[in-house]
This record gives sequence, structure tokens and C-alpha cells, in this order.
Amino acid sequence: MKFAELIKKRVSIASLLFIGLCLISSASLSQDIYVSPGGSGDGSILSPTSLQSALDSARTNGFDDTLYLQQGTYDASTSGANTFEYGAASNDNMSVVISGGWNNDFSTQSTDPTLTLLDGGNNAPVVHILADANGVSYDFELDTLTIQNGLSTTSHGAGIRAYTGTSGTAGMINLTVRNCMIRNNDAKTSGSYYGGGLYSNTYFEIYDSTFDSNSAYSGAAIAVFDVPDGDLTLSPLIHNTTLDANDTIGGWQGSAVFNFVSLRVVSSAFTNNTGSGSPIYTHTNSSLDVSNSVFSGNRIVWWGSAISFWDAGGTISNSLFYDNVAGVSPG
Repeated sequence: MKFAELIKKRVSIASLLFIGLCLISSASLSQDIYVSPGGSGDGSILSPTSLQSALDSARTNGFDDTLYLQQGTYDASTSGANTFEYGAASNDNMSVVISGGWNNDFSTQSTDPTLTLLDGGNNAPVVHILADANGVSYDFELDTLTIQNGLSTTSHGAGIRAYTGTSGTAGMINLTVRNCMIRNNDAKTSGSYYGGGLYSNTYFEIYDSTFDSNSAYSGAAIAVFDVPDGDLTLSPLIHNTTLDANDTIGGWQGSAVFNFVSLRVVSSAFTNNTGSGSPIYTHTNSSLDVSNSVFSGNRIVWWGSAISFWDAGGTISNSLFYDNVAGVSPG
């Protein structure tokens, strides 16, 4: 064999070995954890674990984790803290996906989010996603799940609370909510709290989801606040999502959404929301960009039958407004 051919062959083998090592390394950075409503195993496909145990493992194992949830009801009151929690302590800053809708042997996924229920039992918040410590930063996704019957008596966020702390002890979460039903969560009955369905002071994107019959003092479906450093340019997204029959009666603003950042709303519907203030309320120095959306059937006691701005700005394009009523100012 000629010297040049020998060198070429060795280079080719070395290249293949390098590619193989890269693939192995990439695969080794991800892990699947299997979960069932009554799970108590090691999280393997043949021995599913509980949801809280899976979250605890995902927080510290050094992998990007996907949690596969069997269809059924997951009772938050059995989680130890009465709430499913993914915390900041010892967090490895790796990504987490909670994927619902899977059948008993995890071979088939339904796209119906109501088959996999995370339930607060009208007793406690359902899910806490926390990054309230310096240096904590991660991606977190909720996919094909129902978050329901949460009750917040001590803090904002009855269904989902995505919280990054306060200035000086703050992290970052990139939250994605995809194909989820967020319903019947209450942050109003026991206090003046925000965000019945979702409270967030971090970045989020919501796709193809429904927020139904949530209640809060403000932001019955969603309350979005600025990050701890006060950056109001944070620009979360609500896309192809329905916000229906949410309620702030007896409360303040945002019968569906209370906005304190630069919020984007695309191809979404705000219907049959009721309360003291408009379905979308945009607060001082914030902004709102709404496009290709529908506002109908909303019944507001005080200001803004669809959208209101308080010393704030924004744009509205290609959107439909009809059959909305406000008692004071029909904005």
C-alpha cells in the first residue's frame, strides 16, 4: 500500500472515530425518565417513578431530561410540598421537558392534553418552576398536559408559577407551554394574588393552548412581570391560544392577561372573560403587540372591554373586536 493511501485511510478511520465519540457524547447528555400516576420505581420504561421524584432527579443529574408521563391524574398533594416543584437548589442548568399523553407502555402519545392531568385538588398550587438563585438558568417545557384546580393562598400563580427571584438573587428560565389546557386555577379567593393560570417574571412562549375559567385578583389567566433587573423589554409570546371565561370579578385589571413587559399576542382568542378590568391590561412603560386575534363576548365592570393601556403603548393589527362590553370606558 502506498504511503499516501495509508495516511488517507488512517485519517478516514480517525474521522469516523471522532464522529462516533461526538455522537456518544451528545447522547450521554440526555436522559429519558418515565413517570406514572402511581409510580415508585427507578424511572426506567419498565419501572416508572413519581412525577416529583422525576423532577428531583432531573434537577441534579447533569442531563437534558425528558419526562414521559402516562395518561392519568397526578395529584400535587402527594408531592411532599403539596405542589410539584422544580427548584433552584443544586440545579444543573440542563433543560427539562415534561411530555404528557403517553399510553401504558409509552409507545404512543395522544395529542389530547386532557388525558394527562396535573391536579392541585383545589388545595394548593400545581407547578412551581423556580430559578431564584444566582447563576441558575435553564429551559423548561410543558407539553400536552392539563394544569388544573390549583389554589394559591400565599403567592402569585395558582396553576403555574415560573419565578426567578428578586434583584440580587435572580436566575433565568426560558419557559415553553405547548398544547396545554390550563383551567380552574384560583389565585383570588384567599388573597390579592396575580396569575390564576400562569404567573411569570421570566421569558415564556405559549403555543396552541387554552386558559379556561381561571381567576385571580389581576391577570386571571396570565400575569407577566418584568425580570428582577427591571428589564421591561422582555418579550414573551402567546400564539394560537384561547383565553376563555377567566375572571377578576372583585379584583383589579387583566380579566385574562396582566402585562408588565413587551408582550406579543399572535393568532389568539380572548372570549367570555369577565372582571373589573379589560381582558388584556398593559401597565406603565410596558408595550403590547397584538395581531390576527379575536376579542368577543367579554364583560367588564369598569375599564376596557378588550384592551387597555395605562401609560403604555403598543400596536394592534388585523384583529377582530365584537360584542364586548365595559361599564365605564369601552376601550
